[in-house]
Amino acid sequence: SDRDRDRYGDRYGGSDRDRDRDSYRERDRDRDRDRRRSRTPPRRHGRRSVSRSPPLRRSEPTEAELAAARKRKELEDKLVEEETARRVEVSIKAQVEAALADPEFVKGLQAKVEREKAALLASRTAEMEKEVAREVEAERRKRIVAALQLLDKSHP
Repeated sequence: SDRDRDRYGDRYGGSDRDRDRDSYRERDRDRDRDRRRSRTPPRRHGRRSVSRSPPLRRSEPTEAELAAARKRKELEDKLVEEETARRVEVSIKAQVEAALADPEFVKGLQAKVEREKAALLASRTAEMEKEVAREVEAERRKRIVAALQLLDKSHP
């Protein structure tokens, strides 16, 4: 065979005609084996087989199918919204952490806090001073009214 010739070379001699005859036999045997594998059963009388596919569906979905589709869509929308919110939160958190890591940003932020504290203290102090002035004025008027009433009682 060819394998023996390949293994031992032309040691055994033999004619080319023997080799050619062997190769045709092997080729024919391989072709016959391939044909047997891919063989389909013959059709009888040219008839097609009866289809066993499920019956055709209606073109309009049922109310239950519509409700299920709406529910599925609502759930998908909710999941998308939650995922978007989570991603936005993560992004904002990363930006804040990056900003807080910057010393210049922290200095600017501290300066702004100090300015706002001073402005808030000044406005609250002004409000309290106005309130105290109103209370003092009200007390002064009460004393004047009380003094006038005492004078009226003393002069009949």
